[in-house]
Amino acid sequence: MNSNPVFVVGFFRSGTSLLYSLLNQHPELALMYECDVWDFPEGLSAARFQRNWLERQEFFNRALSRHRLVLGGSQRGLDNIDTPESQYRTFSELKGAAVWGEKSPVYCSRLRQLAKRFPQARFILLWRDPVEIYQSILYAGRKAPFFRRKGMLARLICQQEAMIRQAGDLNRAGARLHHVTYSQLVDDTEGVCRGICQFLGVEFDGRM
Repeated sequence: MNSNPVFVVGFFRSGTSLLYSLLNQHPELALMYECDVWDFPEGLSAARFQRNWLERQEFFNRALSRHRLVLGGSQRGLDNIDTPESQYRTFSELKGAAVWGEKSPVYCSRLRQLAKRFPQARFILLWRDPVEIYQSILYAGRKAPFFRRKGMLARLICQQEAMIRQAGDLNRAGARLHHVTYSQLVDDTEGVCRGICQFLGVEFDGRM
């Protein structure tokens, strides 16, 4: 089966949630929010999606209930979901959308892995000035324990460097990439959304 998902990827605190919210206003776009289903070593792929992976996915970050794929813990009606791709498609069908995929910052270091698994995937990569990113992280750390954990800064820097390297690899390999900067997104929201629509092959919708 041909797969043509869209992945919105950007470093933590770079504006990916804002961009996700804008894109999902479009009736033809249905992106899932941080399922993080591909955030595991590629060598474990053969075992990752065996048996009760959907139950484990829900236990990990409530991805199914957050997207209203299950209600009250019941997974009835999800019998045909046997891969993350079918999960994406099921979510998009609820909206009646044609373009499906996921937004997640943790895929900064998984770009090569995703491109290998989905050769026809489209990537929207969001970039922000590193000084602004780390200022935002420090601010977020006042309320969010996630950003205050020991060694977090070093980990985040490594992930950002991995995104830069892997984005270059994908570009050289001819992957389908669309680059957006946070400053463009804030200063010219409509222009950015029009550019993304052109990249995805859908008409611009003013609700974005």
